[in-house]
Amino acid sequence: MKKILTTSLAGLLVLGGCAFGSDENSNTSGDQNEDEKDKTQQEEKNQNENQDNTKDEKDSDMNNNDSDESSKSDKNNDDTQNNEENNDENNQSSDKDSNNTEAKHPMNKDRAQTELEEYEEAFKKVISYTKDDGELKEYKTKDKLKEHFMHFMSAEQADELINTYFEMQDDALHVKAMDGPKFLDSDQPFEFKQGSNGNYKVVQETDNELNGHIKTTYTLTVNDGGYWIIQDVTSESLE
Repeated sequence: MKKILTTSLAGLLVLGGCAFGSDENSNTSGDQNEDEKDKTQQEEKNQNENQDNTKDEKDSDMNNNDSDESSKSDKNNDDTQNNEENNDENNQSSDKDSNNTEAKHPMNKDRAQTELEEYEEAFKKVISYTKDDGELKEYKTKDKLKEHFMHFMSAEQADELINTYFEMQDDALHVKAMDGPKFLDSDQPFEFKQGSNGNYKVVQETDNELNGHIKTTYTLTVNDGGYWIIQDVTSESLE
């Protein structure tokens, strides 16, 4: 009888152990499933986050590209605008240079006579304003006198008059003691005609004891400021 009880007790223990083991296995399996589920969810979450990050990076790159394209477009627009402004400035400068060669007043016979009279007056005023020894009171050097003459004549004609009728003595500018240059005689007839390159010419024949029978040609041109001046004066004998 004791043996039967012992055997029954052992059987119960075995059955209990199996049931306990089964519960442990069941619990372990459940925990593993939960872990795997959590792991899977975490992986899916990480994957979604990675996708979101990738999308954000892509959007950021697209925005940067759009920004770069916009910057390039703005720069191109600025360059185009600057080029247009430079072209406008160049055109304005070109127009200004072109206007400098145009006369402020139209040329005709009366205008030509007026210009030649002012040319004569400019020279005679200088030689009349001198000291007893011929020293010029207002102009101390040839350069200063040339600046004055160039309001009425070309640089070449100014040099011609200065070198012919003036000289430096004792560091002062003097007028030479000699007959003056030939000027237009307004009381005598003269010919007015258009020359080349927009110039005009005044031609006059005179016959007197001082100069003899000569033909003098006065050429008038426009300076950079748009004013008429005497470019040169030439004379030839007709005897």
